[in-house]
Amino acid sequence: MHTQPLVSVVIPVYGAEKYIEETIRSVIAQTYTYWEIIAVCDGSPDNSEAVIKKLQEEEPRLHYFWKENSGVSNTRNYGIKKAKGTFIAFLDADDTWIENKLELQIKTFEENPELGWCFGDTWLADEYMNHTEYRRGYDHDLLNDILAWETDIVPGPSSNIMVRKECFENGIAFDTDLSSGADQDMTIQLAAKYKGKRIDAPLWVYRVLPNSMSSSVKVTEHDHIIVFNKAKKNKLFHSKAFEKACFANLYLIIGGSWWVIANNKRKGLYYILKALFVYPKTFTTIMKKFKR
Repeated sequence: MHTQPLVSVVIPVYGAEKYIEETIRSVIAQTYTYWEIIAVCDGSPDNSEAVIKKLQEEEPRLHYFWKENSGVSNTRNYGIKKAKGTFIAFLDADDTWIENKLELQIKTFEENPELGWCFGDTWLADEYMNHTEYRRGYDHDLLNDILAWETDIVPGPSSNIMVRKECFENGIAFDTDLSSGADQDMTIQLAAKYKGKRIDAPLWVYRVLPNSMSSSVKVTEHDHIIVFNKAKKNKLFHSKAFEKACFANLYLIIGGSWWVIANNKRKGLYYILKALFVYPKTFTTIMKKFKR
């Protein structure tokens, strides 16, 4: 009989044939060994299923499910319902974990029984998993810092966070109206209701691909406006001034993305002016960015 808590690892799979074996093997290599993998194929048209089924022959803790394509948020929610663990961790099908990721997170929960969730730092890497940049998390004032969005607070939540399953049983879920913005929305939901903690160590490696979902500016615009309006509806901003400042910063991020990434100066300028209209003090932020 196991005295350690079971961790359910939910992996949404779509178009991941090239990377999924490396991803799953990074779980198999974990120093913490009491886990199960819930790999959910979201109607993927490639050979991901064949790769996973072959790995199942050597790894009985790997469970595979297939469903019609419905998007990453619905797929993660599906995986949560199939999970049997006390804790749930998420891993995108093209990322990998550092080998002591689960061990460090379970230890953090054991030492801090009041926690609902925890996370760590991240290595960014190229397609071949050569590290390119270190992203540090912060947990000083989680909800307000995530809403302010002045830097990464929980770097790449989808492959980073571990959450008590009871949080999901109490109503937390990935928003199926969102794709790339679902991660930020999840951390806002968690931070609003549960205590979180950062672990001072890199826990995973984020493979940055040029065609990744997060690189679409149109999706960024759509999703994150929904996320912030949802936070407003749920009265998560502590003051009207803070709300205006957060929305202004959101518009600056969207404007900068249109300007720099999509090379659409007209849309970029529209959102920059919108930021200034919502919160005129944004002018100071813009000037600081230009001086760098």
